[in-house]
Amino acid sequence: MSRVWAVVVTWLLVAASTAGTDSTLGTDDRINLVDFGSVVKYVGTALHATQIRGLEREPDGWPAWRENDEDPTSPYLIAVEWDEPRDITQVNVEFRHAIADRNKIKVQYFQQSSGRQSQSTSQPAIGAPKDNSFHGQWVTAKCDWWAGDRDVTFEFLPYNQERPGPNAPSTCYRRTYRIRILCGTREPPPIRHIRAYGPNPHADAILDVRFDPDSKLKPPVTISVSNGYILDGLTGKTRSTTRMAEPPVSVRARYAQNDVTTPTRTLMTLQHAYDENQGFSFLPAQVVQLGIIRIPSLRIVVAHRGSNKNLQAKHQPWISILQPKSLKPKTDARSTNKALK
Repeated sequence: MSRVWAVVVTWLLVAASTAGTDSTLGTDDRINLVDFGSVVKYVGTALHATQIRGLEREPDGWPAWRENDEDPTSPYLIAVEWDEPRDITQVNVEFRHAIADRNKIKVQYFQQSSGRQSQSTSQPAIGAPKDNSFHGQWVTAKCDWWAGDRDVTFEFLPYNQERPGPNAPSTCYRRTYRIRILCGTREPPPIRHIRAYGPNPHADAILDVRFDPDSKLKPPVTISVSNGYILDGLTGKTRSTTRMAEPPVSVRARYAQNDVTTPTRTLMTLQHAYDENQGFSFLPAQVVQLGIIRIPSLRIVVAHRGSNKNLQAKHQPWISILQPKSLKPKTDARSTNKALK
């Protein structure tokens, strides 16, 4: 069998093993962080007593809402929540129909009382900062913006332009658990898409998972991802989870390039299809950097296909591998109907 045919057969196997999994996500090549959060509605005007409720998407999009329906000056809103903070540099909102008063549309982010999301230093790769995400204030981001007939895009300016000060960092991202978009006082059309992008460019890589004959974990397995995508081997469509019934186990991942430390890093999780307690999580960016990572306790390796690294070198096992509990990446925001305290 020629090398070309071998590659074709491999991709057919990958495509067949992923059939019947999640529907496709966004069509933009970039990683839309909204896919890993929840579109929500806040009920109540007092911050300490506000209820967070998931907002169902209707056929034409999400309906915007008002904090106070009886106040004609109250703006229409749409909001997004995450379970962990994300680093946001750009936000786009797209409506079902053409919109007026584009200059009145604003984007706000929730700044914790400690102001920690404005710090330029990175946070640990695993686990959110210790901020209490329910104490703080809404801040209107200082942005460059541009608009089409049906959409508006906001690109955050450096933080020291928004909040000048001797210690203000020049970073262009805002680290936050939630954002909201103010759509003006006239009811807007349904909102078809909300997009939020992080500071790191994305990259694609094929990752091969190799199981020793006596490995404690073997297919069938499921692979899920947070802050990134799994790409279909034939169509290139994106999804957040896939299932592999038998070896070879390979996945084409779209991940945040060079990001292994921030809350916006791409995290992938491999678990046994029938026992979620058997598995581990890893960072695609780390696999690409090293060429290969080893999980000795499970007798498994994850390798970057096409890497120019020496894959036979005795790399130290990556110490941030997670196993076996609490593996699955969280893809939606905190449970709804939770009070802000």
